[in-house]
Amino acid sequence: MEVTNYPRTEKKRNYIKVILRATLIVILLAIISTIGILGYKLYKFFKIGVPKITYSIQPYSINGSIYILNNGDIYKISGDQTKEITSVGDIYQSFVYSSSQAIIVKKYTNYSDLFSLNLNTGSETQITNNSSSVFDNNLWAFDPYEYNNNILYLSDAGKFINGVFDLGVYKIPSNNTYKSIGTKISNPNPYTGGDQDPIYYPDGTNRYILYCRYTYLNNTPQPLSHLVLYDSLTGNTVSITPEGSGILNPSFSPDGKYIIFAERDTNSISNSTTSIYIMPFNINNLNDSNYEAEFTSEFNNKILVDKNAVDAMPIFSPDESEVAWIKADQNGYFNIAIANFRISVDNNGNPIPVISGTRFITNLSNLSSISRITWIN
Repeated sequence: MEVTNYPRTEKKRNYIKVILRATLIVILLAIISTIGILGYKLYKFFKIGVPKITYSIQPYSINGSIYILNNGDIYKISGDQTKEITSVGDIYQSFVYSSSQAIIVKKYTNYSDLFSLNLNTGSETQITNNSSSVFDNNLWAFDPYEYNNNILYLSDAGKFINGVFDLGVYKIPSNNTYKSIGTKISNPNPYTGGDQDPIYYPDGTNRYILYCRYTYLNNTPQPLSHLVLYDSLTGNTVSITPEGSGILNPSFSPDGKYIIFAERDTNSISNSTTSIYIMPFNINNLNDSNYEAEFTSEFNNKILVDKNAVDAMPIFSPDESEVAWIKADQNGYFNIAIANFRISVDNNGNPIPVISGTRFITNLSNLSSISRITWIN
């Protein structure tokens, strides 16, 4: 069983529809061939098809609350209890950023929109307005991330600017009431499906944005991802991991000193397995002339959390004592796994992250592997 990422697949379908209307048959054959390979790769790696099983949670007590999306609704895991927070069944993606607020995605046939959801009252406030009576003017909005009153998300609004239909990173105020298009952050590489997984560096300034950039390397038939960091003050974008490293779903530790992420097996033809790693991260590397070498060194010092599985969406606990992620269990169902996390030191006094005690804490029927999980106090 493999992880699904429908935003990228839907984006490809929309792109092909537009191309079919606008180009000659000879050109279409070449484009469809290229996109077909990528579409097949995305389908093979990200598809989801799990049968339903009875929902229950294994006895285990956690500190704080983990929020997940299961069967189109938000669930809260707190202590040793699991509670269904919503009962609408139509949420495509969610990002819960406080005990009372979430950003959700509602997906329709040819577009999707962001909404702010009050978890206490169930009231929704529309943030984007991507529907249009003109088919080509419909827009997608996916993968929301809220921090410090700003939302990062993915959109294909670049097609109005430079004709690029791949998903780019955008930002918009959390209290946006104009339902307008956000501010463009990234310029995705064409024909890759676009960028993915944007998050803010947690220093309270909203200056730095980390996301996955997809690139074709050495005439590879499919794009491979790596981490890049955007500085909103200077406008510069720098690579944090080597191109083609296959990074997905990054998340910062609360103190910003570590990044946990999923890494695809780029040596496999199908790229059907992922592993979870944690790498050290020092934002002050940007002040050095050899920052690329320093970031590469940090990436090379990553430690393994979970290897050669089907893993996604890893996060740290608020107190950094544990990590959690979405993992396919022995029966092929997506569930929440947790492991202990602590910092030790080597003989030279250097910090060494240590992982132990991996275990499942859920037994779910329809856990979404394309929606972020969050862990808050």
